[in-house]
Amino acid sequence: MGREYRLSRDARLREEGHGRQTRVYDALSIRVRRPTHRATVVGVDVGEDFLDLAIVKPSKRSLDFERIALTALDTPIVANLAALIRRAVGISLRGAIVLIDSPRCPRDISQSTGELIADTSPSRSLDQFLRASASALMGTGERLSMFPTPRLSYFAAVCRERRCKPHLRAIAREVLRCESSGNATHSAIKRGALFTRFMLCGFAAFKAFDLLGARTYESYPELVFRLWGDDPKIPSKGRRVEALRVRADITSLLVRRCGLAKARQPASLDEVDAEVLALAASKAISRGSMLEVAHPGEGTFAIPLNPAQIARLRVAF
Repeated sequence: MGREYRLSRDARLREEGHGRQTRVYDALSIRVRRPTHRATVVGVDVGEDFLDLAIVKPSKRSLDFERIALTALDTPIVANLAALIRRAVGISLRGAIVLIDSPRCPRDISQSTGELIADTSPSRSLDQFLRASASALMGTGERLSMFPTPRLSYFAAVCRERRCKPHLRAIAREVLRCESSGNATHSAIKRGALFTRFMLCGFAAFKAFDLLGARTYESYPELVFRLWGDDPKIPSKGRRVEALRVRADITSLLVRRCGLAKARQPASLDEVDAEVLALAASKAISRGSMLEVAHPGEGTFAIPLNPAQIARLRVAF
């Protein structure tokens, strides 16, 4: 099934950018998992208004894309979203492996208990480990940039804004128990910081896939592209045409490596992000090289690797 490794107290794990010292919790554990059966694998790109799914079905040796609209979601949010996912995928997802491009919960909410926890750290333990291990995994000195996971208070403030979309407010009310006040406020959050409100849809997606019996993991397409491409430097998404072309070249190669029937080219950056998660995870599972980094309060992060990358990580840590 896999072997588990406890993190050492090596300073390389405790140090984050610019010399800032950060704490790595003792509860953080690493496991290289080798599943004993071939499961359906789903990659999920999370947006404010849509979930983009890429589904690898081993029984059919195929890759399919599905888009699920979130704007018309009605209560109960999680149950209705689970029904939409089940209908879109068309098969049971019990036991499926699902990689989602979003955190599971706010930084100061325990995913295991749902309770508010004291939080004084600048970032999650999972994020600290990923940044510390990125250069070892990629075999370069590259740094990994990640959006910080906000605290619950951020999402509560999002709900009180007039700019908040109704479905986001409904998700926050059901999933986080955030109550919006009767009088909505103007622009309490700066426009740049408002971007991470998409994570509300990620929180709902985790709960919906859990309800369907899937094994859910957080993952990060940008890291996966850099691990599975020939060059760890890929164009930023600001250069949309080139960014999609380079990413689609990587996923096309993965389609062939996975032995799947030729899939259509992804039509957007959202689709290609979902695609790389599904394909890389499927390949890593077949070779027995998917890394799971788990924290009881934050959830589990999956990194599809190849054997050489696992060896580099063991040497580094």
